[in-house]
Amino acid sequence: MPLYEYQCRTCGSQFEELAAADAPCPVCPACFGSDVIKLMSAASLGGLDAGASPAGAPAGFGGGCGGGGFS
Repeated sequence: MPLYEYQCRTCGSQFEELAAADAPCPVCPACFGSDVIKLMSAASLGGLDAGASPAGAPAGFGGGCGGGGFS
């Protein structure tokens, strides 16, 4: 079972939880709120480093904020 990162929209707390890919978002352990979103992380992208290009991708193809766009 993979480890996912979540953030609570109610209190802003970030936490990790082991969950199946199709499992609903858990409740926040800090405030018990249910308005929780799953965050994108390097682990959820297959372990790519920030700014790394997947094999076969064009140069400048970055996955981060403002990463390489397609023209």
